[in-house]
Amino acid sequence: MASRFPQEFVLHVKFTPREDGGLRARCEKVPNFFLSHSDPDKVRDDVIPALQTILSEMYGLPMSVRRLPDLDEALNHQPPLPPHVYSDESYVGQIEA
Repeated sequence: MASRFPQEFVLHVKFTPREDGGLRARCEKVPNFFLSHSDPDKVRDDVIPALQTILSEMYGLPMSVRRLPDLDEALNHQPPLPPHVYSDESYVGQIEA
């Protein structure tokens, strides 16, 4: 019997800077997902575990999530933006068997 769920799916996370130098993250497809902290690195570190937890609870299935590399990372080039500048990122989710 075929699963009624896709094997993989893509989530787009939008990052916006805070006035205090911090960062916010949200994903329109995951309504309960919203991260915010004065330390941008802490927000980035929490994206995957937060998405996995929320999605697993929403759908009652174990989920795994990983970040998709951008073009520069995939080609092993120096990123054009400094490391403290965050752009939107895409993540791939998968239902664990």
